Amino acid sequence: MKQATHKMKSTAPDERAARCERILAQLRMGDISKIARRMGVTRIWVSYVLHGKGVSEPVLRTAEALLAKRKVGLLFEETANWQI
Repeated sequence: MKQATHKMKSTAPDERAARCERILAQLRMGDISKIARRMGVTRIWVSYVLHGKGVSEPVLRTAEALLAKRKVGLLFEETANWQI
């Protein structure tokens, strides 16, 4: 009997470390708590993942989504204040 194989994109450890560094550089106070609440995990687990001591692709994706949402919000605020 054949076993099902998952063809998910695997992230190399050095790529993951670079992602974590980018995320950590942009986080603000309270963001780890927001990510933890959204994921239903502890703040400590999120911190472990972001500091490279644990592996969780969903945590990294959630953190990136939070930062992307913030970036879009900042762009909207900047364009709303433009004067014609």
